[in-house]
Amino acid sequence: MGRLRVSVCAPSAAARTGHGRVWDRGLAELGPLVRVVSRRPDVWLADGHGELPETDRPVVAVVHEAPWEDPRTVPHLHPEFVAAMRARLDAVCARAARIVVPSAAGRAQLHFDAVDVVPYGVDAGVFRPGAARGSHVLFVGTAHPRKNVEALREACAALGLELRAVLAPPADRPDALELYDRAVRAPVVVADAPVDADLAREMASAAVFCLPSFSEGFGLPALEAMACATPVVVGDGGALPEVVGDAGIVCAPEPDAIADGLRRALADPELGERGRARALQFPWRRTAEGWLAALRRAVESAR
Repeated sequence: MGRLRVSVCAPSAAARTGHGRVWDRGLAELGPLVRVVSRRPDVWLADGHGELPETDRPVVAVVHEAPWEDPRTVPHLHPEFVAAMRARLDAVCARAARIVVPSAAGRAQLHFDAVDVVPYGVDAGVFRPGAARGSHVLFVGTAHPRKNVEALREACAALGLELRAVLAPPADRPDALELYDRAVRAPVVVADAPVDADLAREMASAAVFCLPSFSEGFGLPALEAMACATPVVVGDGGALPEVVGDAGIVCAPEPDAIADGLRRALADPELGERGRARALQFPWRRTAEGWLAALRRAVESAR
C-alpha cells in the first residue's frame, strides 16, 4: 500500500491545551508519512471530542480522555456537561471506523471494540534536564477541581514546601491570574499559549513535579517533567500510573498521601534519572506511526 491520502479534522481550540499540543506534535510527525489532502481522502483522522466529518470514507477518531466515565471525577463535573459528553462520545462510537486513545485506561472507558492504544510522546531534546534546580513543587495544568490542586496545596503546606503552578486560563476569563491566585493560593504563571521551551524550563527547575488529578486520559505534563529528569508524583487514577510506571511515585489523591509521595520523591536521588530513561521510550514518531497503523486498519476494514 502506498502513502495514504488523509484528511484531518483537528480541534479548533488553540494549542494552549494539552489536547491541542498533542495534535500539533502528532500531525507534525504524521505529515511526512501520509499525503494530507483536503479532497477525496482514503480516510479521515478526526478529533473525537468534536463533530465528525460528513463523509462516505472511514473515520478514525482520536479520543483524548473521557473523565465523565471516572467515578471520582464525575462529582466535579456539571451534570449537563456529563450528559452532553456521553451523548457526543456515543455518536462518535456510532460513526467512527476506529477510535484511538492514548492509554489502556482510556480504552477501558469506551464501549467500543475497534480501539487502538497509541501513547502520546515527548520531545526529549526540548524537555531535558536544566542547569539549576530549585526547591519548589511544580504543578502544570488547569485549576479545575478534577485536577485536585487544593489537595496538593495542603500537602505542600504540611511539608513546608513552596508550590508553583503553571496554569492555562479559560478563554473567556481575562481575570484568570486573579482567579487562579485565589483558587491555588500559590505563585501562579498563567500560560495563555504555552511554549514547550518555557514549560521545559519550569519543569527542569522544580525539585518535584506533581500531578495529583483524580483521573487523566494520559498525563502529558507528567511525561514531560520526567523527560526533564524531575522527580514526578502522580495520582493513582486513570492513565497516570500507566504513564509513569516504576519511574515515578503513585499516590492516592488525599493530602496526606500526596505529602508522603512528595517526601518519598525528595528522598530518592535516582528517581529523576529513572523518569528521564522512561520518557525516552515515548518519542512523538511512535505516536504518529501508531496513528498511521490505525488509519491503515480503518481503510482495510472498509474494503
